[in-house]
Amino acid sequence: MKVLACFNALALNGGRYPVSLNEDLQAFNEALARGLDNLARSMSENFISFQWLKEALNLLKAMHAGVILLVEKLDLPVSSKGEEWLNDYMDETLKLLDICNALKVGISGLEHYQMVVELALMKLDGLEKVVPLNSRVLNHLDACKEEAERLNADKKKIIVSKKLTDGRLKFCLNEKNLQSKFVKWNGFWGVMFAVKNVTSLISWFLISGLVYPLPLDPNSNSDKLSFHSQWSTPFLNLYLRFNELGKNLKGNGSSILLLRELESLETITTDLRDRIQVISNGNHTSTPEDLGEFQKSIQLLKKNSSAFKEDLETIDWLVRNLFDEIGRGRNKLLRVLADTM
Repeated sequence: MKVLACFNALALNGGRYPVSLNEDLQAFNEALARGLDNLARSMSENFISFQWLKEALNLLKAMHAGVILLVEKLDLPVSSKGEEWLNDYMDETLKLLDICNALKVGISGLEHYQMVVELALMKLDGLEKVVPLNSRVLNHLDACKEEAERLNADKKKIIVSKKLTDGRLKFCLNEKNLQSKFVKWNGFWGVMFAVKNVTSLISWFLISGLVYPLPLDPNSNSDKLSFHSQWSTPFLNLYLRFNELGKNLKGNGSSILLLRELESLETITTDLRDRIQVISNGNHTSTPEDLGEFQKSIQLLKKNSSAFKEDLETIDWLVRNLFDEIGRGRNKLLRVLADTM
């Protein structure tokens, strides 16, 4: 919400701007820079957390809301023939709507995975003795692992069907004469340039955390930018983290989601299964300490599963909220176009 407030600072006095055009653009860029800087600072070393995803979704929503505010101020040309700036905006927001739909499917799969974990917990909760062990307990823990594997296989199909790996999440950071183009369309070209690159970058993280780890763009190997803006330095910092995570995925041949909380659930369920197998082994005499550790693992899984469900519900709401925000912005600009005809 702090990021959204930064962009809303553009719309003082009921949407009227008391500052000059250049200051409006500067305020947008500065708000974007603060949001990107916060994301870069809060990024963990190897995984994406639910908290980070929440901040990223809030930034995307705030950025696109800020774009609409700027359109109202910049006095851009609108005619029945269509305008290049409007087509650019419509193309970019259509891509983001497709990304939101992919995220919704990914979230649905994670919800199903969490339900499988809950079912395993129902069999484990209150279990005072592991021996004799009902094989169904192990089967339910095995189902958690199988569901995680199925999840990755199914989500890869989503990525292919949405053509998200077909150059849609691309960067245009080192084209010639970029800086000179920033003033085009009363400065709106520079705004859309920021929106395109930031949307592609954040979307890579969102999809790799919630749907399927995307392959690294072969052209995304720059460690410097050929332009300068208020948001360029924090963008580059986050962009380098993108490169680092992408190369690690490629090097490890990983197809596992980059979501930290999912990795934690999988680790706990694997640990529980291993404990059950050891304790139920006929050659092993279980001790009170063994059973105590077993119960602790169950409680830890219960706690993490509950938090996973709550966070996932919040992410789902934020994705739907972003989808609605983009839809409102598109409809608003289309109404402006209709009024000119």
